[in-house]
Amino acid sequence: MQSLIARVPTSFETKIGLLQLKELLKDYKSEVQKDESEKVLSYLVSRYLDCPTKIHAKRVLSSFFQSLDEESQYFVKPEICSQLEKILDSGSFQIEAARHNIATIAALMENFKLGESCLSNISLQVIKYLSKVGHKFYLEVNADVPPVFLNEVMHHCHVTIQTLNLLLQKTVVGNSELLKTFVYQTNLLKTIWDLDMCILTNDVFLLDCRCCCAMNAILVLQLALPGQEMAHQIPMILLPSSNVTCTLPASLAWLDQTRASLLNMESLSTLSALAVAFGYISMVNPEAAVQSLPRGSNFYLHIFLPALLEHSTRCTDTTSRTLYSKTISLFATKLLECVQKGNSPAAFIQEVDGNSTSMQSLLGYVWTNWEDQLEIVRQSAKVVFEKVLQLHCIVKHVQNMKESKGSSSDLFLQSLVEHLFTVSWTSRGKFSALTSCVRQLGCCPLLDIRPGLPVEVIQQLQEQALSCYASELYCTMFTSHMQEMGFNDASLNSCKKVTTSPDKANIAVAEAKGKKSSSLKESDLELSEAKLLKMWAEPVAKAMCSSKKKLKQNIVEYLLPRLMKSGQEVLNHMIQGFSIRLKDTPQQAQGAIIMCLHRARTLGYLQSSAVETEGDSLWLGYLSTEVLKETLCSMDDHIRLDAFALVCENSKTSEVVTIFEFEMLKFFIPHNINNQSPAFRQAFLALLKKLVFRLKESLLSLRRKLKGKNPVPSVNKSIDDYEFFLSWLAMFTVNNLYSGAAFARRTTSLAVLSLLASSFTSEKDGFSVPVLLKKAHIQALLGALTDTFEENKREALSVLTSFLKHKEAIWDRTGAEETLSLALSLACSTRPQDCDTAVYIFLVLLKQQELYQQKYDFAAILSSASGSALEALDPVLSSCPKLLLLWSLLQLLDRQIAVAEQSLVSAAASRPMYPTLHCIRYILQEINFGAMEKEHIASSKNFIKGLIISCLHLSRVVSPVVQNSSPEGNIPEEAVSNLDIPNAEWSRALVESMPEYLVVCGWRSIKEVSLTLGSLCLQLPTTLVKEEADEGLLSLDQIKVIGKYFNQQLLESIHRGAFELAYAGFQLMCQMLWRHPLSCFHQLPSQWLSAVLQDIKSGDTQSRLCATRRSAGVPFLVQAITSTEPNLTGRQTFHSAMKELLRLALSQACGDERNRALPSDAQVHALNILRALYRESRLGDDVVLYVADGLKAAILGFRSEQWAVRNSATLLLSSLMTRMFGVKRSKDEAAMSKKNCQTGRAFFYRYPTLYPFLLTELEVATANVMSKDKLSLHPSLYPVLLVLGRLFPSTLEGSDTTLSLSAFIPYVIRCASSPVYKTRVIASRAIQPLAKRNEVIDIGCCLWELIPFLPMDGKTQSSHIHGSLLQLTQLITVMESFHETHKLEVLSSFVENLYQRKWIFEKKNQCFGTRQAGLVLTNAVLNVADVCHMDGGKTALVISRLRHAFVCALSDHETHKFNSSIPFFFEFEKTRAQLCLKHLVTTKNCKSIFIRGKTDGKVTGHDSNQSTQSSVQENGEREQTGNSEFEAPGLSERSEDEILSTDCANNQIFLSLLKSPVYDVRLGVLDVLLSSINSSSETGDQSDWLNTVQACHGSDEADLELSSQAQVCKVFLPEAKAVVRALYHYLVKMAMETETHHLCQEKVFYLLGSLPEDFSELEKENSRCLLQMLSTLTSRIQAERRTEIKAAVLRFAVRLVAILYRRISESPNKDILKYGCQTDTKSSHFTVCPNEISDAIINWLRLLRESSSADENPVLQISCCHCLLQNADILLKDPKNIFGKAVYTVWSTLAVLLQDDDLEVKEIAASVVCSVLKKEQGSYQSSYALHILPSVLTSLHGSRDLSGVLRCLISWILQECTLDVKESTERLFDKGDMNTYLDYIAFTRSIMLCLDKVFNSGPSKQLMSSPQDCLSQQSHEETDVGSCYQANLMCRNDVEFISFLDSCVANLLAELQILESSCHKEDMFKNVARFSSLYQTLHKGRLCLSLFHKLAPGAEVLSKSLNTLNNVMETVVAGLNVTNILCI
Repeated sequence: MQSLIARVPTSFETKIGLLQLKELLKDYKSEVQKDESEKVLSYLVSRYLDCPTKIHAKRVLSSFFQSLDEESQYFVKPEICSQLEKILDSGSFQIEAARHNIATIAALMENFKLGESCLSNISLQVIKYLSKVGHKFYLEVNADVPPVFLNEVMHHCHVTIQTLNLLLQKTVVGNSELLKTFVYQTNLLKTIWDLDMCILTNDVFLLDCRCCCAMNAILVLQLALPGQEMAHQIPMILLPSSNVTCTLPASLAWLDQTRASLLNMESLSTLSALAVAFGYISMVNPEAAVQSLPRGSNFYLHIFLPALLEHSTRCTDTTSRTLYSKTISLFATKLLECVQKGNSPAAFIQEVDGNSTSMQSLLGYVWTNWEDQLEIVRQSAKVVFEKVLQLHCIVKHVQNMKESKGSSSDLFLQSLVEHLFTVSWTSRGKFSALTSCVRQLGCCPLLDIRPGLPVEVIQQLQEQALSCYASELYCTMFTSHMQEMGFNDASLNSCKKVTTSPDKANIAVAEAKGKKSSSLKESDLELSEAKLLKMWAEPVAKAMCSSKKKLKQNIVEYLLPRLMKSGQEVLNHMIQGFSIRLKDTPQQAQGAIIMCLHRARTLGYLQSSAVETEGDSLWLGYLSTEVLKETLCSMDDHIRLDAFALVCENSKTSEVVTIFEFEMLKFFIPHNINNQSPAFRQAFLALLKKLVFRLKESLLSLRRKLKGKNPVPSVNKSIDDYEFFLSWLAMFTVNNLYSGAAFARRTTSLAVLSLLASSFTSEKDGFSVPVLLKKAHIQALLGALTDTFEENKREALSVLTSFLKHKEAIWDRTGAEETLSLALSLACSTRPQDCDTAVYIFLVLLKQQELYQQKYDFAAILSSASGSALEALDPVLSSCPKLLLLWSLLQLLDRQIAVAEQSLVSAAASRPMYPTLHCIRYILQEINFGAMEKEHIASSKNFIKGLIISCLHLSRVVSPVVQNSSPEGNIPEEAVSNLDIPNAEWSRALVESMPEYLVVCGWRSIKEVSLTLGSLCLQLPTTLVKEEADEGLLSLDQIKVIGKYFNQQLLESIHRGAFELAYAGFQLMCQMLWRHPLSCFHQLPSQWLSAVLQDIKSGDTQSRLCATRRSAGVPFLVQAITSTEPNLTGRQTFHSAMKELLRLALSQACGDERNRALPSDAQVHALNILRALYRESRLGDDVVLYVADGLKAAILGFRSEQWAVRNSATLLLSSLMTRMFGVKRSKDEAAMSKKNCQTGRAFFYRYPTLYPFLLTELEVATANVMSKDKLSLHPSLYPVLLVLGRLFPSTLEGSDTTLSLSAFIPYVIRCASSPVYKTRVIASRAIQPLAKRNEVIDIGCCLWELIPFLPMDGKTQSSHIHGSLLQLTQLITVMESFHETHKLEVLSSFVENLYQRKWIFEKKNQCFGTRQAGLVLTNAVLNVADVCHMDGGKTALVISRLRHAFVCALSDHETHKFNSSIPFFFEFEKTRAQLCLKHLVTTKNCKSIFIRGKTDGKVTGHDSNQSTQSSVQENGEREQTGNSEFEAPGLSERSEDEILSTDCANNQIFLSLLKSPVYDVRLGVLDVLLSSINSSSETGDQSDWLNTVQACHGSDEADLELSSQAQVCKVFLPEAKAVVRALYHYLVKMAMETETHHLCQEKVFYLLGSLPEDFSELEKENSRCLLQMLSTLTSRIQAERRTEIKAAVLRFAVRLVAILYRRISESPNKDILKYGCQTDTKSSHFTVCPNEISDAIINWLRLLRESSSADENPVLQISCCHCLLQNADILLKDPKNIFGKAVYTVWSTLAVLLQDDDLEVKEIAASVVCSVLKKEQGSYQSSYALHILPSVLTSLHGSRDLSGVLRCLISWILQECTLDVKESTERLFDKGDMNTYLDYIAFTRSIMLCLDKVFNSGPSKQLMSSPQDCLSQQSHEETDVGSCYQANLMCRNDVEFISFLDSCVANLLAELQILESSCHKEDMFKNVARFSSLYQTLHKGRLCLSLFHKLAPGAEVLSKSLNTLNNVMETVVAGLNVTNILCI
């Protein structure tokens, strides 16, 4: 027996102990006798009670006790009670013990009936214990407790109350005897009640704890009250003012008035009241909730719900709004539960109908909060909406059952759905509401109302924020529709049948849906399935084949996974749809197929890829290998990534990767590793990470199979394939780390190599990457430590660390000493980037010392490397290399500071301090002070003490520079204090020539000091930060010293750099202080904040605060303290600071006489600090509570008489607008994204106090706005209108009168009369959210009354009319969302009033501002009229007359008579031109009006045209200097009558507009023509070719811009080609001679250059004329300064080049070319020499090459790309060999463009290569196109001129290096590369691969990366690369070619000798650019040696030169010890 007890393990927390316990319990019944079992059970009970709760052993023991027989349980039960009583009766109170006891009590009630029975026996004692412990915990909560501990104590209180609540429910409820006993324990009830009330009313406590106390209090009342009185008594306590008159029973005698009032919701704070409401709803019984009060009303619906909804205006912070939303959703859930019980009274049932007041109030909550910013609030609104629908369906079902009616149409649901469809799709709540409607009603009713609903929902997936909601709605509708059509598992493959439970709610829902029980017949299944898939899968397929990337991406991410779960047939149908579209849009269709299959494969819907792909079989059962290859090199990044993901990812990570997949990976990775898009690289690495994980898992699986009993032979081959691929990938990435590699290539390669090295470290992982690395690879990785991107340094360090761990050391002792010496010199370098390199070299050395500490003596190495013995260091430090190095660096820093004290200039020039401190900071982070050995503590303490002293000393030394009023370029006298030190004069001369030395030294020193002190405080464990210096590493005094430093920097520094750097370190310090357990530490931040606020209030002129216009660093200090305060205790310091700051900001503005004494500086500081706090993202929603008061302070601040206050108020207003409405999404100030707006209802419900404030301010601001005596501009008017302009109307505003927006309308209408233009514009935007549907006519009438019926009667000012017109225009946008009937009613009113005042847009109106506004308004009215369906009538007649008058007004061309200086003249002309293009060009009737006006002279067409023409001529004479020297001689002239002969009206309109003196008009016309031609060439003719821009409020499409100044209309002309053909000669003259404005010049040249290929006007010109035009254009390009014009001229000139080329090639006489103008029979023929044309073309080709250089503007480069793209067959192929050697200039141009860093340039250049190869544009990405470029060149020209091709390729290899070879070591910063994408080595490798194919006819060993794969798809007429081999034999005897090779060698020798003389070994780290040049030159030499020997093996002179080059290279490699991967 004793042995069995002894077998009980001492600890249950380990796995072994748990197993031993289980074995012991199994042996208990068989080994223990009955008389001895009691001892065992008693011992187990004691162990059970002592056992911690969260371990599994406690549950094992409880299960064991529960499984005992009755006799044993009879003993265990009192034993548990006895031992538990002893534990609870112990007198001492300890927090941990009490917490354990509470957990034990809770465990006894957790699925443990025996434990519950035990607690029932001693329940009163346990209840008393819990109440006593709860009080003890409550007393522990006080202000001195640190925040972390305070949160822990409150959590203890929460668990205690929770356990007490559970205990009462488990033991007292249902036990009548115990209930009676409990009720009469009045003292106990008082104790529990008092505890609950103390916590409930304490705002410090956690919200969950307060809610639990409320639930507990309600439970106590329910237990104390009889059942029949419960429903009446509790309401009287909760809401005494509810007219519920009842007397308390005797059982509540202990509850006096004082105690009862504590539960009164009306007197509690917002959170406490909501907690009580939450507790009441949670605990109320459904039977009590449905009972009626004595007066017949229901408390739950009629009293409690309105009282609860009233709290919405009081919930302003996130916490209260969260609890409020949870309470409302819980209310609706409880209400549904009450109704579903089935015993509710009939009156109660009627009250939950959808049309009832209670349900409408709940729907009002939904409309207000369904667009809330908080997710939990939106989800609450969704839940409430669903519950309301379910309640209504149940009520209707009950009514139908009583009336014996079947299911009928429900008007409430129908109107609700129709109402939802009127809401804009930009509303997230609309999707959730429609989803709920579908679940309740089904899909068919919605489709009946909105047949195009699926397509509409798909379109909303373009927006990322809406994608989740839209996909949920779409899939819900699809699933519901599928069920309604009767499909099940048998009829639709893989469809999941959804069953419904037979409760009343679901029966009602089924009835509402009208679902049929019978299934479809088998004959109809196929037809129904096709119909279903066409309706739901077809829109998805179309969207995925579109060109909208965001739409496709969101469909793949959100919608496809849900759709595919519906069945395999969905996937099949979509793939079929994509296949059909392959012919029309192959790129989009291929991308859609790949995306769809990728998602299907990740979900496991495709067959295994392990099936070999042979012949014509499809990979994965769907995909052709050719399609996969094409998508892997597609130009579209998303398509390539999806194809790569399809190869990488799999639902099973252990599935074997096939050889085909490896080949695809090897094809894809090399061409995408240099992608310059960060998003692409991130996605690429994420996918590669998944691939590596899959490789590792599957490789280990294969090795396990190999070790099995029956090994499969194919496993060995698969393992070999794995090892080969991993070796290739590792070597490929490490070989990309050569010097000069592009940034993207280095970054990606290092990330991939680090991933491989961390995943495959040793043979245990199946493969080892470190074993593959050689010396040259390690040298490349060490070179990566000099990278300027720190992430690359980290990755290189990671790989080097893996190498050290799993292979060998990098350096021997000598190498380590040299490297450490180099690192120490870099740590003193004046170049900032060198100290980063030093840090990582130190880290590698320390890692090697850590792993091989027995091999090296670091102390000796450090002493030797530093050149002197370490001064006075503790010998113990030899065992801690990191601390030893830190001490050495600190001594070095002290010596540098000593030099700086004597002369800061000398220190900055030769021994700056910041690099050393930077190294100290980084190495310090590598030390784990918490795990430091005791012997090192003393040295660490001394080091930290010395570091703090040195940092503060350094700060003082550099302060003359940092604190100087002008630090840039100025050398303070204090910095030059001692000229006797060595090199003082040299240092001063250096700093005077380059002042940045001193500036960088000062600022970076301050930066390092701040970051070092801050990170030191954060890094040290709080256990080592003690109050006394002897107890820890950091003392309180030291913390105060550091804090004083930060306070001084933040409060007294003037320069932003100083206090921003101090802010970064101070944040880190505050983070440590806030979480420190000692009060003397965690109270420091609040003390500092209080001191700052006191200084602000004091107004002391000698204050330490820096009083700049933005308060300098003061806001940063407050921001650092408040933002780092833990959120666990409610940010009390933050809230107190906000209240004080708002008081200061509002004090003077509000006119508070008590605060008049406060200076304006206090208000400025307060406003600036508030601005910083509102912008701080870490404060989150805590700051939202003060947004309303902040906005008041900002608006009132505009009234101040002092500029500083107004300036700060303006900045505060800007930050508040961002906080309230989000970051601005639109660049245009006038245009506003709907994402930056809110509904008026939601805004004022969230900030209710702003409603009366804004209304009052607007009333005061507009009091005198209409005054004629003086200009009145109230300061508050603009900000108030700005806020109102960000609101927009909601279609579900409801009937809430407390926050009616109509009150603002009269004041906004007043603003229409403001003489200030900006005020009128802003007021017009503000009218939108104020106008309700039923008020639009009234508002319009008020505005129409401000406009007279006749022009200018003298009583009405133009500003009044203009403002009214602007507001009327905005009202039109509101109309567009109205129902058809209401829209016609409003339209009728507007049309009638507008027609009566048509003089506004006619020439009678002499004010251009009002005339322009009238045109815009009329156009908007006509737009609305066009979409309305009118069957004749008066309104239609008036609209017809209005349209006629409008067109007549547009035809008026008399504007030339007016002076252009008249206000609004240019704006009017622009608007009139746009509307002319829309209304005159497109309508036949309108054209006739224009022609009639021209002939009759009534519309002044003829006279105005002449006058306009003369005006244009005069304008041209004034500005002729721009084009005078570029006139086009010999142009074929056409008269104006000839121009107008074709389609006279159109051409006359365009011609008159093109001759307008206003350049904006000409520019607009050219834009329309250009966009129409481009669109027609891309998309063909469009039926709907006139699209007006919809106003945002009426659009249900994706987010549009809100603007009163937006473009009036957007016009597309299908006849644009005919117009340009008719106006061609005028356009040429305009371009070459008359046009003077640069934007118009640019457009007209682009227009001429964009003409289609079949345009015949150019072909009709004679050759001499074309040649002269080309020469003129070439000269103009060379002389032009504007890049945009040069680019446009280049586009037009290439058209001439192509025509001239064809004429030369087609002319039979090559000597004399005759080509006349075919249309002009009178013109004589011009003779042109072909050589003359060839010279002109070749001259233009050189100009093209110059324009494509890397330093040119991308606009010009793009134009060069288009020139090549449009004429690729001529310029690149030169089929007639007219260009000669100049053709290689074109190829060089293409090579330069393919290597440009502009993405658009590269993509168009890649399309040029596709065009040459007869591939569709977009088939190849730029890197792949560059890779195949040498082979394409060779295949096209190699057989004709191989020597020229070889010269071109060799010149590409030997191109000049872009690196600065002569870089000065005195330069502080490296000169950045002009082209970060350019990668010389990678391109060289592609060239060499091509040349290898020329010399070797064998096939390539590199699968799919060969250009031959591309060239094999060319036509049979083109020559293959291999055929060039014969031509190569001829080059070997070409003397000129051999001479060219010899000159190349000579140039290499000269370059190499220069580098040899200037380079040193340490330049690898000190002068990276110079050493990179050396590496690349050696690489060129190595390539030339191998290539030139093959090209000319018998040339003696060349052989000698090559031998000399080889000898020099060997000398350089040996002398500089070059081991780079380029040179091995």
